[in-house]
Amino acid sequence: MYSDVVAWPSPVECRSIADEFQSRYGFLEVVGCIDGSHIPVKAPAVDRDSYINRKGFASVNLLAVCDNRMRFIYTFSDCAGSTHDARVMHMSALGDSLSSGQLLADENYHLLGDSAYPLCQSPSAISRQWSPK
Repeated sequence: MYSDVVAWPSPVECRSIADEFQSRYGFLEVVGCIDGSHIPVKAPAVDRDSYINRKGFASVNLLAVCDNRMRFIYTFSDCAGSTHDARVMHMSALGDSLSSGQLLADENYHLLGDSAYPLCQSPSAISRQWSPK
């Protein structure tokens, strides 16, 4: 059911989303907004501390991209709560696709995100700007 509900838009849908972002909000060539959210969980007995986020509770860090209608077009939730948003993106399939140029590069589309995400002029810049600690 997930793949029926959460799916990256086709090239035709990307164009429509970008046109809507531009007409409603004035942002050029945007196909989505990216951010993270902490989903509360019961911390596991093993590696408990890695699940404690900066706000002091146990969580899983959810990465999500939404389109102009606030529909999820991508989600990833395989990182403990203490993991920084930029690292979550780097570890996700989305991060792999962006850094390899498989998404967005052909049409020069963009994702809007907060300061947790690297500002990149090219897809390969994600790998160069972010480095694990």
